[in-house]
Amino acid sequence: EGEFTKMEGLVYDTSSWHYIDPIPSRDLRADITIGGIDWGWHNAAAVVVKIHDGHVYTVAAKYLHQKTTMDMAELCQQLQNEWGVNRWYADSANPEKIEEASTNTGLRIYPYEKSKKAIPSGISYILSLIKDNRMHIYNNLPEFKAEIETYHYPEPLEGKDTPDDPVHVDCDMLDAWRYALDGFRPAKQATPPEFETKEDRTLRMLNRKSALYEVEANKGSESYGESE
Repeated sequence: EGEFTKMEGLVYDTSSWHYIDPIPSRDLRADITIGGIDWGWHNAAAVVVKIHDGHVYTVAAKYLHQKTTMDMAELCQQLQNEWGVNRWYADSANPEKIEEASTNTGLRIYPYEKSKKAIPSGISYILSLIKDNRMHIYNNLPEFKAEIETYHYPEPLEGKDTPDDPVHVDCDMLDAWRYALDGFRPAKQATPPEFETKEDRTLRMLNRKSALYEVEANKGSESYGESE
């Protein structure tokens, strides 16, 4: 009685150890802090994550309902002041919103370019962080957790494979989360070293470190398979 059962076909099958008590800001080290923005009138969302030594900490997630682009900009300013956000990523389908929210606000917003495979690619990257126990989510974000616990794939039609894209309902925070993490992943990789800023170098080193984690994880998987 009262036993919780997970929905079938979940996209992100997180466990209790992925949720942690909030760490005081003064004690949480970060190589960089990034945010994601999901535009919308009925439901918009902003999410903040901190990245340190290959680990990702999801520290803030907020909704806005029936608010303007500048209302979202004000929310992002508050989150930026609180968490020290270095850059934001937002859906490139709304360039006018990015321009409006970036003008005279102090927000550095980059467009998240959505390719045909952007959703499954971004999901795959986040799943790798979860699988490797490099994803940590503050346990004081109930709305964010609720989205994770209901974000699922549609049931495949008979004789068909499971669709690549999940059911796109009540996932505004998760979209913003994916924009930030997947948008940051290839950031500035092509910037020539002679033109690099201090932030560019930080981003390049973080991307290299993330790639090394993936290589080591693959080696571990191969070794495990050989030992069986």
